[in-house]
Amino acid sequence: MGDVVGPRLYCCYNCRNPVALHDDIVSKSFQAKKGRAFLFSQAMNVTAGPKENRHLMTGLHTVADVHCSDCREVLGWRYERAYEDSQKYKEGKTVLEKFKIVKENCVNTILQASVSCFQVFLGSEKLYVLFYVLAVKIGNSIGFVLLVDGG
Repeated sequence: MGDVVGPRLYCCYNCRNPVALHDDIVSKSFQAKKGRAFLFSQAMNVTAGPKENRHLMTGLHTVADVHCSDCREVLGWRYERAYEDSQKYKEGKTVLEKFKIVKENCVNTILQASVSCFQVFLGSEKLYVLFYVLAVKIGNSIGFVLLVDGG
């Protein structure tokens, strides 16, 4: 149907599966074994491996490796527990190694769109509300977007 510019995403370098949003970056100044890494407030389309204690540059942490949910490539780790108070902010956040992800300004392809119109009464006032439902392809995934226009 058409293309729309979507959010800036970070994708798995191996299969291009979207794994994080640019807007969810907490810090770009993390260091992994093989270079720079980014700390994200959340990640998507990843699965976590078993938890283990690791001595990292900032002390002892309980972490779990995170894998791309499509190709199973290890992309980084998630902080499950920090033992020092100054490191507690990392808990629940995900580190993705820079060389394992690629930044993309995703172009989302609209696969199908439907529009529904409903009458809504607000007191004595009658409003018409349009609901647009879009089936969208984002990278290798398909999602749905609901847009509401009231007037």
